Amino acid sequence: SAPNASMGRVEPPRNDGAMLMSFRRLKLFAAASLAALVAASYAPVAAQDAMGGDDLGRDLYGWHCASCHGATGEGDGPVAEVLTVKPADLTRIAERNGGAFPFLWVYRLIDGRTMAPGHGTTSMPVWGNGFTKEAEAIYGDFGSEPFVRARITALTFHVMSLQK
Repeated sequence: SAPNASMGRVEPPRNDGAMLMSFRRLKLFAAASLAALVAASYAPVAAQDAMGGDDLGRDLYGWHCASCHGATGEGDGPVAEVLTVKPADLTRIAERNGGAFPFLWVYRLIDGRTMAPGHGTTSMPVWGNGFTKEAEAIYGDFGSEPFVRARITALTFHVMSLQK
């Protein structure tokens, strides 16, 4: 294009067709990458289900959450009485949220990116980093993320199943 006389600068030539095509390819690549990441996140859960294994979310809850939140999620676990802040009743999360279960909020809370009163620093829940350490020992730094996400997802689905 011609120089812009009023601004004293030269505008680069525009090729809207090529730019649009590049943007479409970028969107397609991003969508494919996201789909691959989601599929990889669920792979360990799907593999366990296919092998007829126990419910991963239920097992993780029993190992990591029930001591404070109780077996049924009502906040009455054996450790609850000695905690400064009473553990939340996980069976009423949807009720406290207008009837909708806030899946992403719960996922982030478990993952440790959202603070929870009584759980201390942002590295909490207390066992939050355990999934990553376990996964890195098996899969290395890069390969651990799908393993961690699959466990957090399974645990979040289990908490969702506890709703009254």
